[in-house]
Amino acid sequence: MAAKTPLRSLSIQSLRGATTPFSVAFESNKSLTLIYGENGTGKTTLCDAFDFIGNGKVGSLEGRGLGTMAAYWPSVGKSKSEIIVALETSSGKWTGYFGKKGVEVKPATGMPNISVLRRSRLLQLLQDTPANRYDVIRPFIDISPIEASENELRKLIIEIDRQQTTASAVISENRTAIEERWAAAGKPGADYMTWAEAESKKSTADLDENLRRLRTLASALAQLESDVQRVRQADEKAISSQRQLGYEENALAQAKASCLADDVSTIELLLAAKKHLEGQQHVDQCPLCGSDEFAAGLPVQVAQRLELLSALQAALEAKNRAASALAQQQSILENERRRLSESRNQFHQAREVAQEVFLANGGNDAPVLQTMAVDVPDPDELLGISQQLNRQTEALEASKAGIQSLKLALDRYRSNYERQTQIGRVLPNLRQSLKVMEEERRAYVDAKLQAIALEVGRLYEKLHPGEGLNKISLKLDPAKRGSLELGAEFLGQADAPPHAYFSESHLDSLGLCIFLALAGLQGREDTILVLDDILGSIDEPHVDRLITLLYDESQQFLHCVLTTHYRPWKEKYRWGHMRPPFCQYVELKNWSPGKGVSHGKGAPMPVAELGKLLADETPSPQLLCASAGVVLEATCDYLTAHYECSVPRRKGKPTLGDLLPSIDKKLKNVLKVESRQTDGSYLATELGPIFEQLQNTMQVRNIFGCHFNELAMYLPEQDALEFAQLVYQAAEALCCPEEGWPMVEKAGSYWATRSETRRLHPYRKPS
Repeated sequence: MAAKTPLRSLSIQSLRGATTPFSVAFESNKSLTLIYGENGTGKTTLCDAFDFIGNGKVGSLEGRGLGTMAAYWPSVGKSKSEIIVALETSSGKWTGYFGKKGVEVKPATGMPNISVLRRSRLLQLLQDTPANRYDVIRPFIDISPIEASENELRKLIIEIDRQQTTASAVISENRTAIEERWAAAGKPGADYMTWAEAESKKSTADLDENLRRLRTLASALAQLESDVQRVRQADEKAISSQRQLGYEENALAQAKASCLADDVSTIELLLAAKKHLEGQQHVDQCPLCGSDEFAAGLPVQVAQRLELLSALQAALEAKNRAASALAQQQSILENERRRLSESRNQFHQAREVAQEVFLANGGNDAPVLQTMAVDVPDPDELLGISQQLNRQTEALEASKAGIQSLKLALDRYRSNYERQTQIGRVLPNLRQSLKVMEEERRAYVDAKLQAIALEVGRLYEKLHPGEGLNKISLKLDPAKRGSLELGAEFLGQADAPPHAYFSESHLDSLGLCIFLALAGLQGREDTILVLDDILGSIDEPHVDRLITLLYDESQQFLHCVLTTHYRPWKEKYRWGHMRPPFCQYVELKNWSPGKGVSHGKGAPMPVAELGKLLADETPSPQLLCASAGVVLEATCDYLTAHYECSVPRRKGKPTLGDLLPSIDKKLKNVLKVESRQTDGSYLATELGPIFEQLQNTMQVRNIFGCHFNELAMYLPEQDALEFAQLVYQAAEALCCPEEGWPMVEKAGSYWATRSETRRLHPYRKPS
């Protein structure tokens, strides 16, 4: 299924070591990419790019005490906003960048899952606390909707339980309040609840009507009190104005006495003339006699005469003002008296309406509301009426409030009692539902964990066959939430903690197996698996099996990216011993700040290098023999090991002189390889004759390719060329450039590469 949406490319800009834009193109027919590089060449930057766009983080910085790690994501001298990671498959392209809310990816949907495993996380899966271990495994077991529902139900139970406690407390308070009112009423009836039921049914209509009457009377009384005050104030002002008028009249009498009798009337006449002549520019005739003889100077003469009589004039004006003020105050007083009369009538009407209330509640105090005899009531009398009115109103309001509060207390008692009853029915069911949900969740997760454990055991057995350590258990602690216990069988002891007994190498491989099993839960066909330099502590006997395991498992994922600085892996791949057809090899070059991360295809297979030397127009005998000798030694090493040939034991590694003769005549006679051609047919190459010739000419390698030898000056260079051609013919026939050596057993008939591009005969060495 992975071939349907192959990974095409990954582009990186300004992230960690990518100081310059960098991209990797992935071959569409390869599901695995092996990235080799020495330390510091950028392997982790590649893995960080996958982590960035797939998981919104840079995992290589976690657990280093850096605090806010995002500040260290960009390359030195770059900002977070300059980080761009683009991932492309055959089904689409996604771009990740650092936005306002952290890492954002466009488009937001459709991108494959990306699982990144670094060596630092291997032991975390094993040696961390059970709670943290469960946090590691939680993303791979998606039960978040179930946990969310469970948490909501748990919150609901807590809330309803709190409501039940509150309802019980309120019921007690309501019962106490009703009992207190019953006791205050003299404990009438059979019991307090019977009395409360009867009291709560009483109507407050009569109380409301009596309160309305009293409030109407209170309003009329307030208006009456206000009008009495206004009349008193107006009366005081009228009396004051009367006194002022008397004073001004005496002053005028004194002024008249000091003047001639006819001067008084004259002053009055002159004042009238002045008022008449004001505002007239020209006077044609006298307004009294009609004469025009002295009309022109009449206004001036009037003013002069008045000035002579100013004292008498001032007294007369003051007397007139006082008379006017008195008239005004008397008018105001009359108006206030009329208003007082109206308010007193309204009060008496309201008193008549409210009299029944007073007689019913006031007893001997009722006579104070008799009709007032005086026109202006005494304020003290009004104050007494007001106080009595307030007492009656407060008493009625208290009666009404008592009935209402009793009704409220009874209603609350009933509602809380009903609520408590409902909760009593519902709460046990909710608790039972929560118990069922927790059991179902645990059963589901346990089933998932059991399946994971079986898968981990299967993978672990591949790495450590026959060691009896593959019985792995993953269990939830039933007494805790989110607590994962890890166990393994060790020397007959079940569920032993592996980190207490396993070696570091075994723990690393166990952590890897757990991660591979977890990554598969997300859907292998839609998951890109990234393994960052995980061979750290795997011991040498297990490395080949681990590499084979990774090769096998990687084919189930959408794509698998393996980074390593383990040079033997590179050399095994280069020499064709671990060269699956679905693997793409990328080799990182040395890093520098100006160049950043860069890569190439890496060194070709030695057989291919020998082919290039042979294709040279002027081949070098020394280079040909040196290269051919190494290739021949590797070929003989493969054949003698594969067919279990007898090789002399010496100190150090066997030489070509030990290996080539070990391919005896019986094996040579039947040694044959079939190479698949482009049309699907097979071309057979008999290897016996080739090795026979090489046996006779292998000294050419030493003469031309290994040492400075004067004999090389006398031998023809054609001997070196023929030796190299024979080696190339045998090695090229045996070792496929895509799949390496024939290592797969085919039904006990022959050996072949994975897809049978090469078939090697015989199946067994002749006895």
